[in-house]
Amino acid sequence: MKSLHRTIHKIGGGLDESNPRDKGQSDITMSFAYEVRKTFEYQRLKREFSFDSENKIAYYYLVLDFIHD
Repeated sequence: MKSLHRTIHKIGGGLDESNPRDKGQSDITMSFAYEVRKTFEYQRLKREFSFDSENKIAYYYLVLDFIHD
């Protein structure tokens, strides 16, 4: 998740917020980066599943809502 967060910021860093065309893309990109960061900081829903004593997995849920006019 940390790698994904860094990658999103690199993509978003190339957008010019003063350009109206890039502003919306920048807002969406930075919102996505924020949610990814909150996920790896364990501030989002987490579910753990156990298949047996040696096979366990944790799922971290990342939910994004995009509202379009």
